[in-house]
Amino acid sequence: MRGYAARLMALTVLFAGAGCGSDPLDEGWRHFGAGRIEDASAAFARASGAAGAAALGEMALLTGDDAAAEERYRSAWAAEPQQAAYAVGYGEAVLRQGREEEAYSAFLQALDVAADGGHVTRIAGLVGDAHKVSRLTRTSTDNYAPRFDLDGTHVVYTSHVDGNAELMLLTLATRELRRLTDLPRTNEYGANYSPDGSSLLYSSIQHRTNAGLITLQASGSSTRNEAFMERDVATQEDRRLSPSPGPVGSPLYSPDGTRVVFEAIVDGNLDIWTMAADGKDRVRLTTALEDDGQAAYHPAGDRIVFVRTFERNFELMDMATDGSDTRAVTTTPFSEYGGSFSPDGKWFVYAVERGFATTELALMEWETRRVRPLSRVQGRCIQPAFSPDGAKVVFASDRSDYLELYLMDLTQPANAHTLRRQLNARIAAGS
Repeated sequence: MRGYAARLMALTVLFAGAGCGSDPLDEGWRHFGAGRIEDASAAFARASGAAGAAALGEMALLTGDDAAAEERYRSAWAAEPQQAAYAVGYGEAVLRQGREEEAYSAFLQALDVAADGGHVTRIAGLVGDAHKVSRLTRTSTDNYAPRFDLDGTHVVYTSHVDGNAELMLLTLATRELRRLTDLPRTNEYGANYSPDGSSLLYSSIQHRTNAGLITLQASGSSTRNEAFMERDVATQEDRRLSPSPGPVGSPLYSPDGTRVVFEAIVDGNLDIWTMAADGKDRVRLTTALEDDGQAAYHPAGDRIVFVRTFERNFELMDMATDGSDTRAVTTTPFSEYGGSFSPDGKWFVYAVERGFATTELALMEWETRRVRPLSRVQGRCIQPAFSPDGAKVVFASDRSDYLELYLMDLTQPANAHTLRRQLNARIAAGS
C-alpha cells in the first residue's frame, strides 16, 4: 500500500485492541482528550467488565500511576486472558516499576494469543523500536534538529563540524550530504522550511563554541541564539530578520507561512512569542513564572503546543494562537519534550524521559491524548519530526555514541517472531 492508506494503517494499528467500541469508552476518551480526568474516570467506570477496567488502567498509565495501572490491567487480563492488549498493558505497568522479567513474560503471553496486531508494535516500542529504523548519518560528531523539506526527499539538520554548528542537507535516496553554511564565526541551528518550501528559517549566534550543542535545557529546548536568519532557497541568499526581544531560538513557521512562533528570554524568563514572517509585529504569548519553550503549531493553525517547566518535570501544554485558553496536554511525573504533528494533525510525536536513563519516543493520538511507545533504547531519542506524507519520522539519537540521525518507517511494523526471540534472550540473560 502507498500514500494515505498506508499511513492510516500504520498509525491506527498502534491503537488496535484498546477497546473504544462502546459509548462509555468513547465518551471517556473524549473527556480525557479534553483534560477532564474525573469525567473520563466516571465514564470508564460505567463501562462493563474488562473493557472498563482496561480503560481505567490505560488512563492510569497515561497519568503516571503505574501501581493503579497494574491493578486495573491485572483485573482485565484475568477476566479475558485472550485479550492480548490487556496482557501488554499489564506488562507495561510492571515494566515501568522495574519488574522486567515479569513484563517480558506478559509480552510473550500476548504474542501467544496473536502474532499480529497493534499489541505487537506496542511491545516493540517498549523494548526497542516499534517500526523499522534506518540510520541516516555516520559521523564522529553530533547531528541533530532534523526536518524534512517540502516533498520529503531531503532532511535539513544541524551538524557540529569543525568545532562549529553548521546546517547540512541530506538527500535521502543517495545519502549525499551538502553543507548549507560554512560560517566559522557563527553557529547555525534548527532550520525549518516555510510551508511553500521557498524559505529556510534558522537561528544564528555570533560566537564560536565547542560546547555540546544539543543540551535539553529547562524548557526541553536546544541552545538559544541571538538572531533569526531567512534563506531564499532559490537564490541561497540570507537576510537577517529584525532585532529580537532577547536571546531567541526554536523558530517555526505557522501552517499558512504568515507567522513564526519562537521562544525568547525577556526579564530572565523564557516565553513563547510570535512574529510576522518578516520579523516584525512581535507578540508575547506566555507570561507564566515557569519557563515555556519548544513551541509548534497544530496543522489546523488554531493551537500551539509547547513545553512548560515545572519544579521537577516538563509537561506538554497547548494554547490558542493568541496565547489564551492554555491547558495541559500531559499531566505525568515524567518529563515530556517537544516534537512534531503529523500533516493531518491527528498525531503528535515527541520525546519523554521516564527515569530509565533514556529519552524515549512516543506517539500521541491528539484527540484522545492516548499514547503509544515508538522507541525505547539505551540513550536519547530526541527532536522527532514527521515526513510530509506522515509515513516516516526522522529523529536524533545517541544510541551509537554520537548523536546521529535515524529514520523510522511507520509502514513497516516490528515482526512478532523477531520480537519473541528478543524477549526470550532478555529473560535468559537476566536469569
